[in-house]
Amino acid sequence: MFTVGIAVKNVYARVESRIFRVRMEKIERVPTGIPGLDPLIEGGFPKDSLIIIAGPAGSGKTIFSCQFLYQGAVKYGEAGLYVSFTESRDSFFRNFVQLQFNLAKLEEEKKFRFINLSSVEEEGVTEILSTVMEEVRLNKVSRLVIDSFTALAQAFKESIDVRILIRILLDRIVHQMGCTTLLIVETPIGEQKIGTGVEEFLADGIITLESFVDQLEIKRRALIRKMRGTNQSLKYHNIVISKDGIRLTPMV
Repeated sequence: MFTVGIAVKNVYARVESRIFRVRMEKIERVPTGIPGLDPLIEGGFPKDSLIIIAGPAGSGKTIFSCQFLYQGAVKYGEAGLYVSFTESRDSFFRNFVQLQFNLAKLEEEKKFRFINLSSVEEEGVTEILSTVMEEVRLNKVSRLVIDSFTALAQAFKESIDVRILIRILLDRIVHQMGCTTLLIVETPIGEQKIGTGVEEFLADGIITLESFVDQLEIKRRALIRKMRGTNQSLKYHNIVISKDGIRLTPMV
């Protein structure tokens, strides 16, 4: 089990120091690749930030996150890494056949990488983080998705250990290695709390994707709950999913 020691306290100090510096500097933006989202967050995600994408099953989290990587590679030449704790590569690729995301082509061009780390136990989390960091380094990854943090956090018994894990993610992968990272968090339908509760305080941004019933029809909507250093929209926006992927439109 993770313990709080000098090394971890140093991680805390470095992260807090960086957050202060970022607040004092102009924030560089990373285009999200999600039509309709960038104008709501001053041009994109803050560069080298940790963004939580939260929502129940079927709300569009996987499509949203994969599109962030796909468009980053296609439009901006930025290598992406998708780390899954719940799904195999074949299953993942099969689910995107109906969308116009040629993941296999990007994989051949070494612009997209998918790894499955489905066996998660507490004593192996350090090894998992090392594996992710090595993949980031070898593939020169600048966009990262972790799916899902919920599965990873279940390896811990105490919320303090989850907090430490997020701090390590922030310090070593997001900040030191320069990865804009999406952290997928599963939430039950109607639940406002995200994960263990500590994730939302430590992340740079939070976007919730929701499913709701409107006149006997299931619809989806998105809300930007938090985006550090950003004057973001506070309004709900429709989530529209088509063969081209996901996009946001104003709710009327």
